[in-house]
Amino acid sequence: DRRDEVQILAPGSDRPVQSKRLISDDYDNNRITLPAPAAIGPYTVRYWNTDNRTAMTEITVEVTPVPTSLSGPDAVEPKTRFAVTWEGPGARRDQVQIVKAGETRVLLATRLVNGDYAGRSIEIRAPNDPGDYMLQYFNTDNRTVLFEMPLSVN
Repeated sequence: DRRDEVQILAPGSDRPVQSKRLISDDYDNNRITLPAPAAIGPYTVRYWNTDNRTAMTEITVEVTPVPTSLSGPDAVEPKTRFAVTWEGPGARRDQVQIVKAGETRVLLATRLVNGDYAGRSIEIRAPNDPGDYMLQYFNTDNRTVLFEMPLSVN
């Protein structure tokens, strides 16, 4: 059915943490892509028939950790651009972000784009003001910080 979905559910939950409605193109290849949840552990993947509101079939999958890291200088001067290498899921909108230490508001961010994948490296600009900051790898599929490291701006 055109409203059927493939859903990912956490253990003991009947509410999907991820889902994708099937569309015409999905039927030709019998394949879709869903981002895995950020939290590791077992999940149920099911084909949900919306007409009957029933699971037509389901399997259990194990989400394992994706190695995620950032590497760059410990200290930089204000307003300078510096290189950061990264390892992570590389989802199409993932970002390297800078936040003030102890805060959550993103001050600066650089989105990972196609050219960044080959060398796993990006350039980001340091904040204007000296202080203690955190450099973060942010996964947009799950809206989750997967890795962070301190950065001093002086």
